[in-house]
Amino acid sequence: MRTRGKPLFKTHEIVAIMVFVLAATCIGVVRLIH
Repeated sequence: MRTRGKPLFKTHEIVAIMVFVLAATCIGVVRLIH
């Protein structure tokens, strides 16, 4: 698979960012509820 130019993020980096944001959101919701 070729991409035009250099990709800004690698696949594993995108997944890591998504997981981090999801975890931060969950922690924020839990803190709001409790």
